Amino acid sequence: MRYDQRFSQFMICGLAAASFSVPAVSFADVTPEDVWADMSKYYEAYGYQMAGDQTRVGDTLVIDNMVLSMAFPEDEGSFSFSADKVVLTDLGDGTVSMAFPDSMPISVQVKPVDEPPVDITLDYRLNDVSIIASGAPDDMLYTFEGAGIAIELTDLAINGVSIGNNVAYFLLNMDGVSGTATTVSEEGFNKLAESIVAENITYKMNFADPETGDTGAFSGSMTDTSVKLSSDMPEGVDPNDMQASLDAGMSGGILMDFASSTMIGTFTSKTEGDGTFNSSSAGGHYELSVSNKGMVIEGKAAETKTDMMTADVPMPLSYSVGNSAFALKMPIVASEEEQMFNLGLTLADLEMSEMIWSMFDPQAALPRDPMTLDLGVSGYVLSELDFFDVEAMAALENTNEAPGEIRSLSLDRLRVNVLGAELTGEGGFTFDNSDMETFDGVPRPEGRIALGLTGANAVLDKLGELGFISPDDLMGARMMLGMFTIPAGDDSVTTTVEINEQGHVIANGQRIQ
Repeated sequence: MRYDQRFSQFMICGLAAASFSVPAVSFADVTPEDVWADMSKYYEAYGYQMAGDQTRVGDTLVIDNMVLSMAFPEDEGSFSFSADKVVLTDLGDGTVSMAFPDSMPISVQVKPVDEPPVDITLDYRLNDVSIIASGAPDDMLYTFEGAGIAIELTDLAINGVSIGNNVAYFLLNMDGVSGTATTVSEEGFNKLAESIVAENITYKMNFADPETGDTGAFSGSMTDTSVKLSSDMPEGVDPNDMQASLDAGMSGGILMDFASSTMIGTFTSKTEGDGTFNSSSAGGHYELSVSNKGMVIEGKAAETKTDMMTADVPMPLSYSVGNSAFALKMPIVASEEEQMFNLGLTLADLEMSEMIWSMFDPQAALPRDPMTLDLGVSGYVLSELDFFDVEAMAALENTNEAPGEIRSLSLDRLRVNVLGAELTGEGGFTFDNSDMETFDGVPRPEGRIALGLTGANAVLDKLGELGFISPDDLMGARMMLGMFTIPAGDDSVTTTVEINEQGHVIANGQRIQ
C-alpha cells in the first residue's frame, strides 16, 4: 500500500471510529429511513460499504447484522465495524433515537507485501449512551450523551497466531461523554463537523518483545477533554487517493484541549536495565489539519512535570517546564506560487531538580535560574512536488535535486536564557536560486541577522573555575567574542552579520568573506 493511501486510510478509519459515538441545521422532521440513508451516504462518501437487513416494525426501523466495511487498496487488508442490531425509533416529534449494542467488534486486517499479515480485533463499547438524530434529511444534527465509551484491544495476531494480551494490550475509557455532530452535503462536498466532550479519559497499554524479553507498561489520564473533528470530502473523488482528494479541495482536522493530564510508565530490559517515569501537566492543546493550503501540526502544554529513574542513573531525576509549545506549518501540494512555512519551538521556565544539578555542579557555582528556549522561523518556498505523490517522491530520492526552492527565511524570534546568560536574535534572508556557486551549492542569501548576548563572560568564568573549559579554550572563546561582537554595556555584546548582493559576508561593518 502506498504511503498516501496509508495516510488516507488512517484518517478515514479514525473518522469512522470517532463518528460512531455520534454517527454524524435546519429543523424539520426526519424518519428512521432518513437517518439510515444519511449514515450510508456519509460513510460511502469516504469509501466504506454500509450493509444491514432492514425491517420496519411500527415506528421502529431495525437494522440486523449491520456491517461497515472497507477494502484497502491493492488487496492489502480491510476494515470492518459490526453491530448485531441497530434500532432507529421515530419519537413522534420529528426526531429519531438511535440504539446500538453495548459491545461492537472492530476488525482490521493488514496484509503488506512480503510481510506477515496482521489481524487486529478491537471491542468498541457504549455505556448508557443516548443518541438523537434531528434536522432535515440533507442537513442532520446528531446529539449524544452517556456514561462512557471504551475501546479495547482484544486480540492481535501475526501470521494467524495470536500473541496474547501480555505481549500487546490497549484500553481507552472516556467517561461522562457528550457531544454533537452535523452532516451536510453542499457545494459538491460531504461535510462533517463533530464536537465531543469527556469529563475524564483514562488509558493503559503494555507490550513485550518475545525475542528480547523487554517489556513496557503505560497508563494515564486526561480531564475535561474536548475534541473537535472536521472533514470536507469532495464528491466523486477516490478517498483512498490522498493527493487527488487534496487537489479537489479535501480538508480535515482535529483539535483537542484538556485541563490536566498524567502518565506513568515502567520498562524492563535485560540489556538496558529497568526504569520508571511519571509525568503530569496542567492542561494542553493539540491540533492537526490537512488541506491544499498545507499541513499544520501544533502542540502546547502547561506546567509539565517529569520524574524518572533509569538503570544508568539509579537515582530520581526530576525536571519541570512552565510552558512548552511546538508549531509546524508546511506546504504539501505543488504550486507555481510561493507558499509560506513556519516552525516554532518553546520551552519556557525549564527547571531541574537539585539531584540533576549536583551531578555536574555540586558546589552550586552556576546560576540555577529557570531556563528558556524560544525559537520562531518562517519563510517562503516554491514547492515543485506534491507531498503525497509517492512515485515522484521516490524518484526524487534517486537524484540530488531539491523538491523545490527556498525563496526567503526569517528568524522571527530567538531567545535562549541559560546559566544566567541570554542570547537574542532576529533577521532574515532572501535567496537567489540562480546562483549556486557563490556559496558552493547553496542558493546565494542576501540579508542580515542581529544577535545580542548578555552574561557570557560570567558564565565562561564559572565554567573555567569548575574545570569544564581549559584555560586555552577559555582564552580562545574570549578572543572570538572580541573579534565578532561589539560591547553594548556591562557583560553585554551585540553583532550584526550581513550578506550583500555580491555575496560578501560582513560582520559589524567589517568584511570577513
